[in-house]
Amino acid sequence: MFARWWPLLFWLAVGAMSAGALVMEWRNPPRLPVPTVVEAPAAVTVPPLQSFDPPDLLRYAQIAERPNFIDTRRRRKTNTVAFLAGCCAAA
Repeated sequence: MFARWWPLLFWLAVGAMSAGALVMEWRNPPRLPVPTVVEAPAAVTVPPLQSFDPPDLLRYAQIAERPNFIDTRRRRKTNTVAFLAGCCAAA
């Protein structure tokens, strides 16, 4: 008889323990620690804003004529090994 009823009794026990855990959680929820209150400074001084003057448009004329992100504006690839060998040989 016990061999037939043990799975049912096992799952009833698991369900009862789960229900008991839920009831305990609902009755005594976890509480966060009380935050400590920090005193604020007496006065906060904010410096005055400075006016922003953008540079003249003539400064950007070369960029408008030849944009930065095109192939003709990029640096040429150099062979760094030959470049470093030439620098070190001269020294």
